[in-house]
Amino acid sequence: MRGKWLHHTDIDLEQWDARVAASHGASIFSTSHYLNATCSNWYAYTDSEINCAVPVGVSKKLGVQQIYPPFFHRYSEIVGDSSLFDEEQFSAHIQQHFPKGVFHSKEHINGISKSETFVHQTIEHDHFKLKSQAKRMLKKFESSELTVEFNNDRAKEVLQLIKYELSKKMELYASADSSALDRLISDLPANIHLKTVVLYDKHKIQGGLLALEYKDTVLYLKGTTTASAKKIGGMYALMHHLIKDTMHSKQIFDFGGSRVEGVRFFNTRFNAKDKTYFCYHWDNSPGWYKFLTRLNQWRKK
Repeated sequence: MRGKWLHHTDIDLEQWDARVAASHGASIFSTSHYLNATCSNWYAYTDSEINCAVPVGVSKKLGVQQIYPPFFHRYSEIVGDSSLFDEEQFSAHIQQHFPKGVFHSKEHINGISKSETFVHQTIEHDHFKLKSQAKRMLKKFESSELTVEFNNDRAKEVLQLIKYELSKKMELYASADSSALDRLISDLPANIHLKTVVLYDKHKIQGGLLALEYKDTVLYLKGTTTASAKKIGGMYALMHHLIKDTMHSKQIFDFGGSRVEGVRFFNTRFNAKDKTYFCYHWDNSPGWYKFLTRLNQWRKK
């Protein structure tokens, strides 16, 4: 495939989403809803008919365009007929068109030298199993007065609590970048469904999870509990409730994109398995841009 770079405003998004829906390996990350929610400026390397495409997030600083992984977006992947994908051409074009980049890819791509391997976790319906830590925490929860239920009507309240609690640990959740989460759970197309799990103490919300269902997968977005609810197994109870529902429907449960080891440990308490993806980075930006970047980094120290 001899592709070209198309800005998302030049793409028929209805046609795009039809390609994503028909692509066996394409996930929610490639839908126009997810891309538009997490990235205001995305491009696709594709042919005019979108027979084969790869979407990427793009930012522009001092006139230099660069690839970046948007917040709350795990990786790019091939949309459409993957047999048409020309790895050599893609590698050359992405580095020529974008002088600087950090590119997260579901597939291994030859031709971009600097790379890292990352993992995320999933559970398939026949692999679900509670480890001893999860069993202990769920037993604690069962002895409490807290309750759990699905309730999409409380999604905005759950999101507000998530931002409040997580902003204590990460500035991201107190910044404008966290508004991507608001967009992700709003104005959903017909083929993406919101799942909100709420933790209550009587009628007061003590925690909650947000997830999106697309095709055969439920993607966990974010969740939290109050400190007191966490101590008595609140987070384990929320996640267990969502995973059980997913397994009952014989779907795949995707824990999202966190690479924090403590989060990975929590995920593996439900017998989650690692899945690999790849990070590529390059810097062919002009010398003056590299100098200004280093100077700005020095000033922040």
